Amino acid sequence: TSLEDYVFVPPLRQEHLRALRQAAKVVLIRPGDAYLFSGGVAHTVLCVSDDMALGGYESFCSLHPTHVEMFLQTADPGSPLWVDGAMPEDEFDDVLEEVLEHFEGAAEQLRTGGGPGVPSRVRVPAV
Repeated sequence: TSLEDYVFVPPLRQEHLRALRQAAKVVLIRPGDAYLFSGGVAHTVLCVSDDMALGGYESFCSLHPTHVEMFLQTADPGSPLWVDGAMPEDEFDDVLEEVLEHFEGAAEQLRTGGGPGVPSRVRVPAV
């Protein structure tokens, strides 16, 4: 049975308990808690509370070698981590290009001793 897009509600069925037992971590969060996942692994968040809880999602990949390796396998059908339909190869190429542009910008900031609010010493020629 697929549990995709399924909300677990008590009483839990045996298939739900089996799925939870396979999880690497099960953590309860409260309003105000912050959480962060590597985008390369399956994850979900549920805030158990009487109060309203809001969540946001943004793709994130840290520079940890394991996370970078998972990221680079996103569009590789030969990878055991590849999931059909997760991201077309041409879309992944666009994301990879954006990542490299961000690294170049960060490297420039480090070289010039500046930050986001400090003007870059690199001048782009007028077209």
